Amino acid sequence: MGDYYAKSPTKNKKRQLNTYGGKTIQNYHKFLFEESIKHLNKNIELSIADIGSGEGVPLKYFLDSLKDNKFKVKSVYAFDIKKNNNLNDKKEIIKWHVVDVNTDKIPLPDNCVDVVIATELIEHLLVPENLLSEANRILRKGGLFLLSAPNIRWWINILYLIMGYSPITIDVGYYENYGQLLKYPPAGHIRAYTPKNLKNMLEIFGFKIIKMSTISHPNSKIKLVEKFFSLLSFGYWIVIISKKEF
Repeated sequence: MGDYYAKSPTKNKKRQLNTYGGKTIQNYHKFLFEESIKHLNKNIELSIADIGSGEGVPLKYFLDSLKDNKFKVKSVYAFDIKKNNNLNDKKEIIKWHVVDVNTDKIPLPDNCVDVVIATELIEHLLVPENLLSEANRILRKGGLFLLSAPNIRWWINILYLIMGYSPITIDVGYYENYGQLLKYPPAGHIRAYTPKNLKNMLEIFGFKIIKMSTISHPNSKIKLVEKFFSLLSFGYWIVIISKKEF
């Protein structure tokens, strides 16, 4: 991992900026990774799989956070429906595989990784059960599964429903979010979850919840209100740290 870390775009031990390597790193990613580090073993070399890696920004942030906290990383795997050419120069570090998580088996053996990451993915999937099943299969017992998704129970979504609109965090159409109060493009969100939904799914698929929180909207102008509702599980984004129990 030495070459990768030598090129790290930031060396701050406590990363406070909202941009990372020229890309946005969201507050819920920061929270998820900073909390997860508390539950990792420094005495082993970690193997990490990032499913639905996208541009790889959260993954790279996590890797540098691990280095800052003196963890050793042995291997890193990234999976998505298409290859990210922005990471071509990191091929020796991050091993990329093109996978459709709805249907495909992750091309790794059973019980081989210590951490599985799935951020901003499950809400896009036709078959979310395949993600949970494959994450469990490739994780070693006791390994961490880090999951995040938009919260359909976000207090703004509830206000939208009261006013007769669809919740912001799920798409109305493929081409446009028709009839909404504010105009914003579809994001491919075809599934909607509450914290209770995700907790139940994870437990059915063999995971035990270590920590579950909802996080406020990163661009909110009413931060105290957002923080209050987040503490009551009405926050914008759900983040979950779980471990493989069986």
